[in-house]
Amino acid sequence: MYIRGELEVDGNASLLRETAAAFASLDARRRAGDVDPVRYEAEWARIYETLPSSNVSVMS
Repeated sequence: MYIRGELEVDGNASLLRETAAAFASLDARRRAGDVDPVRYEAEWARIYETLPSSNVSVMS
């Protein structure tokens, strides 16, 4: 995001780009008929599981 005209990166930008590309590729292969629904869900889960998790608490 840009703050006062300067790019500020919060998190792992390269991981975000790689993950978005993997999901886009998977979606394109699914639309082309190269991936059946079961395989799509399995690959989607595999990509999702590569993302780091964290405990986030919301303060009220």
